[in-house]
Amino acid sequence: MRSLVEGRHGSPRVGRPDVEAGAAALEDLISETMLFFHAAARRHGLTLIQFVALRLVQVKGPLAPSELADRLGISRPAATSSINILEAGGWVVRTHPTGDRRRLGTSLTSRSRRALRTLASERRRYLQRGLDRIAARERREFGRITSLLVEQLRGSRPAAETRGGST
Repeated sequence: MRSLVEGRHGSPRVGRPDVEAGAAALEDLISETMLFFHAAARRHGLTLIQFVALRLVQVKGPLAPSELADRLGISRPAATSSINILEAGGWVVRTHPTGDRRRLGTSLTSRSRRALRTLASERRRYLQRGLDRIAARERREFGRITSLLVEQLRGSRPAAETRGGST
């Protein structure tokens, strides 16, 4: 049996047992979700970073390479390389969203919009399978607590300390 002060992957925890248990469970949920997204991206021939870049453009609208780099926590050359690969694959097009030829943005193609819709449906079905096995009262409580946690964490993400990484 796993100790309350040790996560599934053996990472040490400090603090109160109730917080430790919640943090360990949340880390496990995040890990499972990331594995889902990684597999989904691979089914489309994308890396996880490329998939996240597409999702960012979907949510935020056309983004410059520097904006993508900042949001992804990678170097600008790595972001540009990802954009080049996505453009060559027909996933994005480069645009000038403000009409200024000096300002470059990245926009989704119909191919990427279809793939993102498919992935959203797959994600909902994946999560629904897990939630279906949980009592309705517990699902409501999970939703309430999750919303509170997101509200508390929103805007408090640490800035990327290093720029690097790969596509």
